[in-house]
Amino acid sequence: AGGDADKYYDREVTEAYTELNVRTQSELTTRCLDMLCLEGEARDAVLLDVGCGSGLSGETLTRQGYRAWVGIDASAAMLERATRGRSASKRTADEKEPPADDAREREDARAKGKNKNETPPARGAVLRGDFSQGLPFRAGAFDGCVSVSAAQWLCAGTRGKRGRKGGGDENDDDAFASAAVRENLSRFFAALRVALRPGACAALQVYPRTVRETAAFEEALARVERMRGTAVVAFPHGNASKKLFVCARRDDDDVVDDDDASRRLAPPRCLLAWPHAATCEAAWHDSLRAFRTSEKQKQKHELKSSTRARSDREHVA
Repeated sequence: AGGDADKYYDREVTEAYTELNVRTQSELTTRCLDMLCLEGEARDAVLLDVGCGSGLSGETLTRQGYRAWVGIDASAAMLERATRGRSASKRTADEKEPPADDAREREDARAKGKNKNETPPARGAVLRGDFSQGLPFRAGAFDGCVSVSAAQWLCAGTRGKRGRKGGGDENDDDAFASAAVRENLSRFFAALRVALRPGACAALQVYPRTVRETAAFEEALARVERMRGTAVVAFPHGNASKKLFVCARRDDDDVVDDDDASRRLAPPRCLLAWPHAATCEAAWHDSLRAFRTSEKQKQKHELKSSTRARSDREHVA
């Protein structure tokens, strides 16, 4: 997406990236899983990992017991690293502590006798592909989608191409880049909607370079029929360490059809997201519950108490 991935990630860079980002990648993947609102039969879910890289997010999905996951990435070096995985001894050294939000869930699993000392067997598969050009999966194949530090490439790699090839000026380059970004984002979210089953969510952690790129993600989602979404700030969202996510849901049925009602139910913006326009993770969960029509469906989108408590602390701090 947005250029030749192999130019940025050779084997040496891939090894360094992998070893430096084990813990952060695990924490961000866990946060993405939080925002998918998978409840009840969540462990039976089949998940898509967009921009899977060297497989760090996939290891988190496997470790947390999801039935299966499929990763897509454009870098051959990253995918080669993903297929090798990491040794159990190395994994233990890197991951001495689980993410804080996993503590209660791991304790529950241990009490039920489901938590084993040994590393669970791999349940993932990876393929090489440029996700800015679409997603080569059958319709409704996935129960959710996660992505860590990858989707921002949909906004990169286009600036200046028209000027160099066609002799245009800088304004031409900017116009071409903007049009190419819109096309990349629209094509990606349209393909993502098809790949997700009805009602499934996606949580994409991104590093937008500007507030315009954050807005571009939301604008692209708005152009895709039956796809609702917003920028979300979290992890934490009260200081310079805050992270931005793009969260979306495929809504084919059982949704509020009235446009005025949809606007009223849109999650409010969080002031702590400044300078970006984004909501917070608690409001994202609340907006999903607001669209449900039955109490049983609303209960499926209850926010984990640990996540709610953390969000409340960040707003008060």
